[in-house]
Amino acid sequence: MANRPSNIRTDVTLSEFTTIRLGGSAKYFAAPKTDDELREALQWAKGESLPVTILGGGSNVIIPDQGIEGLVIHPADGTLTLQDGIIVAGAGVPLGQLIAFALEHDRGGLSWLIGVPGQVGGSVAGNAGSRHDWIGQYVVSIEAMSPAGKIERFGPDACAFAYRSSIFHTNGYIIVRVGLQLPTVEPKTEQSLLREMAKKKQRSQPIGAACAGCMFRNVSPAEVSEAAKSLADADGVVPVWRLVTEVGLVGYHLGGMTISDLHANFMINTGTGTADQAVQLMSLVKQRVRDTLGIQLHNEIRLLGF
Repeated sequence: MANRPSNIRTDVTLSEFTTIRLGGSAKYFAAPKTDDELREALQWAKGESLPVTILGGGSNVIIPDQGIEGLVIHPADGTLTLQDGIIVAGAGVPLGQLIAFALEHDRGGLSWLIGVPGQVGGSVAGNAGSRHDWIGQYVVSIEAMSPAGKIERFGPDACAFAYRSSIFHTNGYIIVRVGLQLPTVEPKTEQSLLREMAKKKQRSQPIGAACAGCMFRNVSPAEVSEAAKSLADADGVVPVWRLVTEVGLVGYHLGGMTISDLHANFMINTGTGTADQAVQLMSLVKQRVRDTLGIQLHNEIRLLGF
């Protein structure tokens, strides 16, 4: 084996890097803060014929109990700048810091992201959002590194943003920087909006619990079965929490994992849960909803390394 770069560690516990606190160890782990560190890690992995897995803020993923073979890369560039009215954020910037930086420069529009413990790179790759907003709508440019270590620039049209996805889930490129054009706001009004949104989420979501965000995507009008039409909102979309409630799984326990009483599309690790139990619980919810209401749910949580 060639000399391993000094910034690549071995046998790093990955549960510390996921919000649901599940997962075994990475055989090799790097948290590059610069393009050169990322390129060096990729080149080393290529030379050793190792698979590469990207782990962002860990807020919507489950990692196997046995861990991940190969190299896990956790982008750690936390740079934030304002350039000609565009906020340029490193992939490792926490979303809370992005919101605060934007507010300092009289920019806003991201109140719906308050309380989400992700990072910029992963959130953009997954086009994080709410029912009516998503981060991709503010992206004006992305710099991403190819598997060969070359930095390339992507405009928004090239990113193929869709519901909870983008081209970066499939093209093998790693986001290193994102340019965001956010609307100008009145700071006091935006602060008030952020406080109200934070309070709303505290009332309706298990903020602070060991969870990975929503388990499943909401059901589009085209996917709604006859048996579930009465559960739809005015726009025809059926929120998954209603389906889980309808089939009687609110508060259901499987080992150390449980369906949240506060929001039934959230699954919580009570402290003794395992990744296997989490996957089994998600499968149980899917089966119960399919058998009872005739709807096939689709994961919003990503299963890495399974």
